[in-house]
Amino acid sequence: MIEALKYYHKAGRTEELLSIANTMGNISMGYSGFEVFYNICEELPQDLYKKYPYVFLKFASSFIISGNRNLAKQGVEIVNDMKEYYESQSQLPMSVKNRILGEIEVISIFVAFNDAKKISEHAKKAYKLLEGGVSKIILRKAEFSFGVPHCLYLYYREPGKLKETVNSMTGTSTLVLDGSGAGSKYIVRAEYALEAYNLEEVEFYAKKAIYEAKTKMQIGIILCANFTIMRLYIIRGEILKTIRLLSETKDLLSVYSEEMSVQSRAVYSTIIALCEGYIYGCLGEKDKIPRWLCTGDMSLGTFMYNGMAFQYIVYGKAVLLSQNWLELEALCESFKGKFKVFHNQLGFLHNLIYATVVKANLYGIEEGVKVLIKSLKEAEKDKIVLPFAENADYILPILYEIKNRNEIDEIYLEHVIEASEHYSKTIKRMKNNPSRLTKRETEVLRLLAEGLTRAQISSELCISISAVKRYIEAIYKKLNVNNKISAVLSARKSNIL
Repeated sequence: MIEALKYYHKAGRTEELLSIANTMGNISMGYSGFEVFYNICEELPQDLYKKYPYVFLKFASSFIISGNRNLAKQGVEIVNDMKEYYESQSQLPMSVKNRILGEIEVISIFVAFNDAKKISEHAKKAYKLLEGGVSKIILRKAEFSFGVPHCLYLYYREPGKLKETVNSMTGTSTLVLDGSGAGSKYIVRAEYALEAYNLEEVEFYAKKAIYEAKTKMQIGIILCANFTIMRLYIIRGEILKTIRLLSETKDLLSVYSEEMSVQSRAVYSTIIALCEGYIYGCLGEKDKIPRWLCTGDMSLGTFMYNGMAFQYIVYGKAVLLSQNWLELEALCESFKGKFKVFHNQLGFLHNLIYATVVKANLYGIEEGVKVLIKSLKEAEKDKIVLPFAENADYILPILYEIKNRNEIDEIYLEHVIEASEHYSKTIKRMKNNPSRLTKRETEVLRLLAEGLTRAQISSELCISISAVKRYIEAIYKKLNVNNKISAVLSARKSNIL
């Protein structure tokens, strides 16, 4: 449709195509052509939306999610003008009037895209106006998680309102969007349980989200659910399951390739890179974090709404692992502005934790205590625990210092400390776990995968054939397999090779 618009507009036949598009059952123009839409809108009469409302609503929706503030402002103006005009039209058939006003409420969901309460209000109005029908403007392929691997991160805007935010995600918007966001009401529950370190419910709700999301091909929700489960596996100390799920998550791009546009594929690739960077950051393996997330070159990612700034949590984690405190100090100041744009409370919280580590290392533990107390007081309002645990090795001494000061609720602080101690011990145990392949075992397995015999491996690595045999036996035992082919397949699936 975008290419057609270009050519029809160039030939002076724009209205001919607008007329056709306006009567289509569903209007699918994609969201990569907003500049084309903008140029056409600039040259058309201002009140043409009265004649072709559905097409102009599609233009407006494209502007709103473009990530360009000026375009977004124009999109909102179009929607507001159309709402005012159509609400005043008494001559229109009620079914037509309600359909247009219903579509306006659908687009208003995206205007209020990270305010769960307002989203719910617009969705309910749209559902009523559309009489239980679905939008023809915003289709199922619309990316519900806006390029972020943590759905609840999008909507948590105010300290003390996290549970209320979760409860407001009823799924009404999913109904009017023809299944876009299917599984979201479950994934936010899984993420809420995880952040609060109530681990019993996490996998249950995450898997419910996956099953529901699959029915509507909601890849973004599946990615969020997998990310949640990976973080849970780390807490459990299940390193191979973590890496295997990360590998399976990467494979989703090929599994659902036919469902993706080029733009969607780029967005999903970025989400997966954020998952990978975050997970390896938690595991303390900086060398496995995608390089662009270590350097902060965000031009190499494809984001919607600039990724809601989630990428800066990963960037900060990478710099934290490098222990470059002066750089991290400067970044923490700049990150405040990134998270402020959409009031991302989890972003603010992670940033305060990074700032705690910086202050303690540059200016002494007392300065770190001041910042960590501030972050704990904010997190306590929603009983958030996991961000502290995931940075346990850096903040445990500061937590112990705070414990003696009676400034934080004793029960909550004890929960944070216990979770942090458990997380720290688990990471250390995983790093020293004999079930992980050693460097030499990995080398032997790599040569096996290349088809070398035991004798050839012996020669290549300058070790005895009997040593090669022992390494292979150890590999089979650790991977729980009994032959070379199974070992290679298991290692590739677990991202070892």
